[in-house]
Amino acid sequence: LFLLVGYVAFGVGVAGSWGLLLGMVILGSLVSTGLGYTLASVFTSAEAGAVAIQILNMPMMMLSGSMFPLDVLPGYFRPVATILPLTYLNDGLRQLMVGASPLYPLWVDFAVLGGWLVVFLGLTIRFWKWE
Repeated sequence: LFLLVGYVAFGVGVAGSWGLLLGMVILGSLVSTGLGYTLASVFTSAEAGAVAIQILNMPMMMLSGSMFPLDVLPGYFRPVATILPLTYLNDGLRQLMVGASPLYPLWVDFAVLGGWLVVFLGLTIRFWKWE
């Protein structure tokens, strides 16, 4: 919505394809939703799930390049950053929106996010209980 308003009102463009950008945003939203459903399927109360999500969100944002570049991370955090789905979402969005130099090729970003989506979907299906 912000990008659409920026485009219409201020002429803000994107460096990549609008279609790929939309795909990346949708895939990132699905992965985030999948993570939420996976955690909801594991925890028995809404309060415990909310705490778990907050415990995961802040380190994931710190270690994935959302708040500062990955280059400033100590070397021992780099393997953790390569596992996190938000690292690939950030990388893909930076490539598509501003043409930033990529950490990974764009197809790798899409593939890793798709893999995380499949993992979260499988875990949710395995552990979800209707009560």
